Amino acid sequence: MSTEDSKTAQCGESGDDRSRGRKTQRPVLPGVQDGRADASHEGIVQDLSRTCLEGGRPAPADNRDSATCAAPIPRGLAYCRGRLKRGFDIGFSVLALVLLSPLLILIALLILLTSEGPALFTQERVGVSGRLFRLWKFRSMRVSADKGSLITSRGDNRITSVGRLLRVTKLDELPQFVNVLSGDMSLVGPRPLIACYYMSYTPEQRRVLAVRPGLTDPATLLFMDEETLLARVSESKREIFYREEILQKKLELNLSYIERASFLYDLHLILKTAFLLVSPAQKLAARRTVSPRIPEA
Repeated sequence: MSTEDSKTAQCGESGDDRSRGRKTQRPVLPGVQDGRADASHEGIVQDLSRTCLEGGRPAPADNRDSATCAAPIPRGLAYCRGRLKRGFDIGFSVLALVLLSPLLILIALLILLTSEGPALFTQERVGVSGRLFRLWKFRSMRVSADKGSLITSRGDNRITSVGRLLRVTKLDELPQFVNVLSGDMSLVGPRPLIACYYMSYTPEQRRVLAVRPGLTDPATLLFMDEETLLARVSESKREIFYREEILQKKLELNLSYIERASFLYDLHLILKTAFLLVSPAQKLAARRTVSPRIPEA
């Protein structure tokens, strides 16, 4: 359950700009011009829906066979595209939204009463087959926060007082159950990023777009306290450190998940995520297992 609501600057429009528009579900065309994503540029994932990402097969979210791609779909990928996973996503999301509705209303009121701006933050992220969708979060930063750095670390002064609590507990991610219910996301899958990060992906790494992005996954568990890790890196080097160290490890774990995905594995990851969120000791232990190379100041 990532916390990346500042990762709009230098990569595209602000989340507030998009929140006034209609829902987006189109192929992403990430290009860079003056540090911003430009849809007029030829994109690296524009034709992902027509590209064979795994064994020569195309990348729709379902598991339908194709006469032009003879290689069998790996079991994990088949599960990710199948009805069992989607059915569980729908059932779990409906139950979560109903049971958590009082908490959702309380959080929204706290945000509105303690800082200027809307309760919700929305931002375009890249989903299955490279299609853009609008991801929802509770707003944890000031409205003008997207004018700053792409990377958010612990102690960032753009984070509001209520936002600090939301980010530590990951409660800011709860509105994404709506994304899961609508089919843009899954409960378990690679965390979705903004378009500009995908431009440096290798063809192998772009296989993460063969499945729906998720609320949690093995990479989320490993980097549960990512903001604390980033705080140890000088601000001038955080973006490079994120791209070259953290993101590369996440992609490795993402691809591994797609290979071995199953219903029982998803249950295991969901329960482990919940356990880490309510157990500070376990969260601290998970932090100690992450030891990427920290650049010198």
